[in-house]
Amino acid sequence: NLGTTLFFDIVQNAAAAPFFQFQTFVGQRGVNRTTATGGVNAVVVSADDYTGAIASYRIQFNWTDTATRVYAGGTGAGAGRLFATATDPTLAATLVTDPFALREKFTQTNANAAVRLQTDANSFLTANGASVDVSGVLAETETFIFGLDYNFGDRLSVVIGAALFDVHIQSVDILLEAGRETITPSFTTTLKRDAAGIGVMMKEIAKLQRTVAGLVVI
Repeated sequence: NLGTTLFFDIVQNAAAAPFFQFQTFVGQRGVNRTTATGGVNAVVVSADDYTGAIASYRIQFNWTDTATRVYAGGTGAGAGRLFATATDPTLAATLVTDPFALREKFTQTNANAAVRLQTDANSFLTANGASVDVSGVLAETETFIFGLDYNFGDRLSVVIGAALFDVHIQSVDILLEAGRETITPSFTTTLKRDAAGIGVMMKEIAKLQRTVAGLVVI
């Protein structure tokens, strides 16, 4: 656990009008509408939904600032100092085809026992593992209306293939043209290597890659 997700905004509070307030929000800027903890407010949208609630989405692997092997240094000095190593279990196989796959990092901890130090090393490796960035655009339908079923800053659940995960409504574009208002909310989330749903997401991506590879160009 690397901490608590925190959001902020400049809000005009009626009790303090006409002044604006700097406010912070834990978990999400708006309402929690996830299936796990959203309760009666829960909202689920699917990429396979015939209503077309998800207009488009993108899945992107992010290897920025990652590590495949980490070294953790504990307490002590000289020969008495404790060290632990954690290595990505897929590294050996990856090095066969990619000689640059070894990416090392070091972290200092206050661990004074080998078991605790190894735990810290494993956690640091996970925190610096590759992530999957998922983003997309929602579409307003007759049964899924912005401002009624969800709003800016809300957190809700999205299904892509067999993967279910939570996203944030990070931005909303509003276009007024020819007397018509078009609202385009966008969602995003980042799944770390140990996050719930990322294993399923990886399988879905691999399945899609096999499907694309099998297409015949006419």
